Amino acid sequence: MVRKAARGSTRKRPERTRYDTGPHDLPPSMRPDAFRWLAGAIRAIEHIFRSYGRPTPEQIEEQKAMTRRIDRAIAGVVPQRAPTRSSVRPSPAKRIKSKDWIALQAKRWKKAGRINDRTTQETFSKMITDEMSTAKAAGVPVRTLTQGYIRSHLADFGIWPISAIK
Repeated sequence: MVRKAARGSTRKRPERTRYDTGPHDLPPSMRPDAFRWLAGAIRAIEHIFRSYGRPTPEQIEEQKAMTRRIDRAIAGVVPQRAPTRSSVRPSPAKRIKSKDWIALQAKRWKKAGRINDRTTQETFSKMITDEMSTAKAAGVPVRTLTQGYIRSHLADFGIWPISAIK
């Protein structure tokens, strides 16, 4: 393919040839000897694995027994280390959905009388945000949301109007 030269010039120059890189791009006759040898070795190994088939149940049991013997021998030689604080981690608690946590908190507050029908969306969302931050700091697995997001989604959470909270 021929490309045009820069503007103003009428001379056309040939496109540069792009060189392939790596032995995988070369035709088989031009591949390096090491690559040809490695490809042949891989084919031979694949053939061996395909020809053996699946191991018999006896072979599987023998392999398991040998693994157990090795494990026991290693356990007798290598002293057991006491677990460190970094290696023993409690399983992480499953995170509570923010929507569910907010609905539960709103029910508690309504039952306790902390909110009523005169509570505005702004103050209600501020209360929720503050409580979420406190809960998160105390270790409750809940994702904190911003006050604006909560205020915009109070109806979606099923807690606005406050009279809708059961």
